[in-house]
Amino acid sequence: MSVDVNIEWNSTAFNGRVMAPSHFEDEMWHCWDSSGEDVACE
Repeated sequence: MSVDVNIEWNSTAFNGRVMAPSHFEDEMWHCWDSSGEDVACE
């Protein structure tokens, strides 16, 4: 099985975002902060 996933992260601050339509069932970015907690994307 193959799926498309886009991940962007900051290797210094450890925050980032992921877009995975097959997992989240949408085409929106889902973000996390430097603690690894889910946050609203800006």
